[in-house]
Formats: sequence, C-alpha cells, structure tokens
Amino acid sequence: MRWLKLSLYLLGLVICQTVLLPQLIFFGVIPDVFLISIIVFTVIDHGVEPIFFAFLAGFFQDLSAVGPYFYTMSRTLVAGGAAMVRQSFLGDEQALILALVAFLTPLLLVGQIILFGIGGEISRSPVAFSFKIIAATIYNLFLAPLILFLLRRMLNEE
Repeated sequence: MRWLKLSLYLLGLVICQTVLLPQLIFFGVIPDVFLISIIVFTVIDHGVEPIFFAFLAGFFQDLSAVGPYFYTMSRTLVAGGAAMVRQSFLGDEQALILALVAFLTPLLLVGQIILFGIGGEISRSPVAFSFKIIAATIYNLFLAPLILFLLRRMLNEE
C-alpha cells in the first residue's frame, strides 16, 4: 500500500511539475517539487526507499526534460547526501529540510547551467541569473513545509 501511495504521489508530481506549476511562475522561475519531495522523503523516512524514490523521480523528470539523465543522477545523489546528513543531524527535521533545500537548490541550478552549457545566460546578465537562483530558492523554501505536511499525512507519520 505504501508503494502504491508513493507511485500515485510521483504521478501527481509529474503532473504538477509539467502542467500546473509552469502556470504559477514567480519572477521567471517555477519550483522544483521533485527536489523538495526527495529531500523531505529522505529526511522523514529512514531506509533505502527514499533513494529508490529519488531515482524514479529523477528518471521521470528526465523523461519530461531534455538532458543526459542529469536529474536521475542528481536526485539520487541528493537523496544519498541528505540521508548521510540526516544521520548526524540532531535538530528539528523541518530545520534540516529547509537547510537542505536552501543549499541544494542553487547548487543544482548551477550544475544544470554548467552541464547543459547555457553559460550565455550567466555572461549576458549575471545579476539576473543570481536573482533567478535566489527566487527559485525562495519559492522552494516556501513550498517545503507544504510538501512535508503532505508526505507525513500520506505516510501516516504525523
């Protein structure tokens, strides 16, 4: 039953990321609900399932985007890194989730720019690019508590 819920949640993520969220643009960016969901699931669940979920989420995100499986690799690494940090973190789960979202959102955006060779965007206007990274991070931070609430309710951990 748990994997059925996660599969339906993953399907909902695909629909949200590709259909609904592009309609809710905030200063030229849309949130990355895949990244937030992977971080939240990895922090609240202790096991191997979050890494497998991250792999599947990244694969589905790659299917809806152009790229050489950047999302599959990066999302799996995010889940592994978040799991390692979670093991040594003694504070509140929500604080850890917000810190990981704040750190990983800009890192992955810069990684996308480097990998996909969209360096012209940085050289044309570094201030606009920096603002875009800040706006994406704020958008992701805003949605993280909502996704935490949804995943806890779905996994019956609240």
